[in-house]
Formats: sequence, structure tokens, C-alpha cells
Amino acid sequence: MKTIVFVFIAIAVAIKIFAGSGVSGGTERVDQYSGEVVLYATPWCGYCKKTRELLRDNDIVFTEYNIEKSNRGRREYNDLNGQGIPLMVIDGQVVRGYQPRQILSLAKATQ
Repeated sequence: MKTIVFVFIAIAVAIKIFAGSGVSGGTERVDQYSGEVVLYATPWCGYCKKTRELLRDNDIVFTEYNIEKSNRGRREYNDLNGQGIPLMVIDGQVVRGYQPRQILSLAKATQ
């Protein structure tokens, strides 16, 4: 019985970790970001680095907030229910995690 409980707890923890780690993500709409590409990130995050490279390699103009140093960035990140990085808003569409196809699809539509 203890083993089964432990397995369920381990699975729940793994889901929570991966949901905010850039491995998976979802989208929702926020209207105040119309036409913008905004990245909420940290300098040490590998998925954040890949996101920056993806945007730069595709000549996509973006604003980045370091959520560890920018009060505004941290506040906006929290307002978006940020639980993992990278977190992006592309023309009002929230993208959680590193999702290159979705990022490019949404970002190219804004240009």
C-alpha cells in the first residue's frame, strides 16, 4: 500500500515539474499584448536560451524580461500564472514552455 501511494506521489510531482519546465505547455489568450512578442525568462535556463536563439535566427523582434531581476517582468509573469520558463506572449497568445512550431507559427503571423 505504501508503495502505491509513493508511486502516485512521484507521478504527481513529475507532472508538476514537467508542466513548468519547457517540456510541455498550453496556450491561452490575453488581449493586452496585441501585436507584441514578449519573453519571460532567466539567463541560466537552457530552454530560454533555445527560445532566444529561435527568435533571433528567424528575425523575430521580441522584448525579454529577466524574471529574476525585472520587477515589471516578474509582476507580469505572475499575472500570467507563470509556473515555468520560458513563458511567452505572442500577439496575446500565451505559450508555456519551449514549443518551436507554435512559437514560429504565432510570431510570424504578427510580422
